[in-house]
Amino acid sequence: MVETSDIVKFQRWLQSQLADANNIDDKTERENRILRLDSALSETIYFRELLESIGAVSYTHLTLPTNREV
Repeated sequence: MVETSDIVKFQRWLQSQLADANNIDDKTERENRILRLDSALSETIYFRELLESIGAVSYTHLTLPTNREV
């Protein structure tokens, strides 16, 4: 079984909050809430994709400098 990362859980939570925001009666409050959640969701997706791309990098070809090289 694959464990779901915290960032994916957070993304799903934001998506559920976004769906719930459509039920807010006050138009201004609803629009502000949707705007904030949409922005947070976009940043979360960007960050998750960034982490995934970093995780996909192979570090086998990287070496740390020795004390003489520093």
